[in-house]
Amino acid sequence: MTRTPSYPAQVGQRRTEDGDIVVSDPRAIRALAHPARVAVLERLFGGDVLTATECARVAGLTPSAMSYHLRALERFGLVGRADATGDGRERPWRALGTGMRISAESTLAGRAAEQVLFGRMTDQLRAELEAARAYRHAHGPDNDRPSAFLMTGLRLTPAEARSLADAVSDLLEPYSARSEVPEGAMDYHGYWVVAPALPPAGGTDDGPDGPDDEPDGPDDGPDAPTTAAGRS
Repeated sequence: MTRTPSYPAQVGQRRTEDGDIVVSDPRAIRALAHPARVAVLERLFGGDVLTATECARVAGLTPSAMSYHLRALERFGLVGRADATGDGRERPWRALGTGMRISAESTLAGRAAEQVLFGRMTDQLRAELEAARAYRHAHGPDNDRPSAFLMTGLRLTPAEARSLADAVSDLLEPYSARSEVPEGAMDYHGYWVVAPALPPAGGTDDGPDGPDDEPDGPDDGPDAPTTAAGRS
């Protein structure tokens, strides 16, 4: 569902031409680093309009605890109240943009906030991949919740890397912004990363002639695979 935001951008954020919220304030980025908030934002920015009670069920919290988190997100201009529906006893919440992007400030606080959020996201990714692996082993490869994993090396120019990221985002967009959900659909998380092959932070790239601290292993030979893919 595509919506045009009706609220102005908050301090520390801006909006793109297509209505995405770009968050750069370190305080706002830190506010996102909570599993309950991530789970609810995913639903709201996917087009859902939910009451605090419904958000609580998504996040596994009590309605009162969820209301606290929603108000925190409201202060940073990420969510807001929608028009009352039904009996009007509880006004639902909606996202205030069509999407959300993180662009941390190049300051110590900005980098620290981004690191906290990235750590929470990678923890969630690790847990969900492990759950998918366990489900596959429990129910067999031809189960009713198929999953896929792909890792491959690429050689890209900077322009190609940006173009590839945009193309994948465009490919996923129809599935993440559905106004009508087909029968039999279930919740999925799609993770897409394209990143330069840099040495770990704080390390050095010694190159092919640099020191090798790793113990000698078996010679994989010229046909050793450089691409790993899994599908279940």
